[in-house]
Amino acid sequence: MASRITSPGTVRARLISIFVVALLIRLAMNIIFHGLNAPPDPDAGVDQIYYDTTAQNIVNGKGFTYNGLPSTYTPGPTFALATIYQVFGISYAYARIGWSLLGALTVILVYFIGNHIQGEMFGLLASLALALHPIHSYYSSHFLSEVPFSLFISVAILSAILLQKHEQIRYAILLGVAAALGAYMKPAAILYLPLYVTLCFIYLFPLTVKRCAHVIIPPILAFIVCILPWTIRNYSVTGHIIPLTTHGGTTFLDGNNETAFTDPTVMGGFVGVGELPEERFVRRIPDPYERDKMAYRIGFNTIKRHIRDLPKVEAMKLYRAFTFIYNTENKMFNAVGGASWALLLPFFIAGLLSSLGDKLFMPLHAALGLVVIVTLIWFGDFRYRESIAPVLVIYGCRGLSSAVDWTKQTFQSFRLPSQEM
Repeated sequence: MASRITSPGTVRARLISIFVVALLIRLAMNIIFHGLNAPPDPDAGVDQIYYDTTAQNIVNGKGFTYNGLPSTYTPGPTFALATIYQVFGISYAYARIGWSLLGALTVILVYFIGNHIQGEMFGLLASLALALHPIHSYYSSHFLSEVPFSLFISVAILSAILLQKHEQIRYAILLGVAAALGAYMKPAAILYLPLYVTLCFIYLFPLTVKRCAHVIIPPILAFIVCILPWTIRNYSVTGHIIPLTTHGGTTFLDGNNETAFTDPTVMGGFVGVGELPEERFVRRIPDPYERDKMAYRIGFNTIKRHIRDLPKVEAMKLYRAFTFIYNTENKMFNAVGGASWALLLPFFIAGLLSSLGDKLFMPLHAALGLVVIVTLIWFGDFRYRESIAPVLVIYGCRGLSSAVDWTKQTFQSFRLPSQEM
């Protein structure tokens, strides 16, 4: 596949076209399925009700509170919404436009990632693929964490690639900041940087002290500097050291409970709020820190009781995270989402396998590893997978590119004998 377009103006024009297409698709999703000024839909995820409420509380001078109390819930999406509300007033129309813009900007970031990995044509293909990706577009119509997280993880990946190429301190700092902002959106993403560092020792071996000082230490320091203010804030309102959120325990219990370990219909998946006696007990604990500790304790005790079933449950978690068979109440979502992932999946696998030896794919491998680890710890869900939609389409385009190159080589090998005659 040709990797370069000679005219910068041509690339710029195509990028602008892709950005416009991506934005129009995402705005259309909002207008057609919800209405541009519609409030968040709790059926699509109750988290967005929380984010909207706390964002309005911030704008109205009540601080980061929920039900009149200081909150230790996931802060990132709330602050993203609050920023829009602060600038434009509390308007769901502007919020939906803002989420659509974040999605379209991520599409452009994917071009730059692809360009640095495999050239301009590859970058344009990956960018267009994400622009048309229906589930990434879908999440632009809900005030959930997927869209802003996709943006920041894309910035982190691009920064890591540039850091690997140039080893400049500015890229190292940007990597740490972007990884931290991604963790604000999805706190489990606090694991991304440790995974990146681990892969550095594998892909960049041997790592000299000088290289560590360029590619490992600065991102870690920048990450800590960005996370520390919220940790201090949480300590000031709870008296406990909470890096980002206290929501991890109840989420852990949602995927590691008696029902999830014994009922084949939900094994490895999410068992929702209020459906578990143990979770109803946990949620009656008023202190969020103690509630989180108790939820983890109950979840780990469940694992100990069913330790022999753990391999089967973990396999089911991975299946639920990566299957193209969706089982939500939204039949259209099941059909479109399942079909798009089924189409992408074989190219994704081919792209992943062909890129394992490519050092420039190391930051993408870290993002994929993050999803796998989060799935194995908590539960299997397509939301985890779709939160790294930019990574999925880049792997898919790598697989498609490899397939095209293989087809060309095979065709030429068949033609050569006849040309020699």
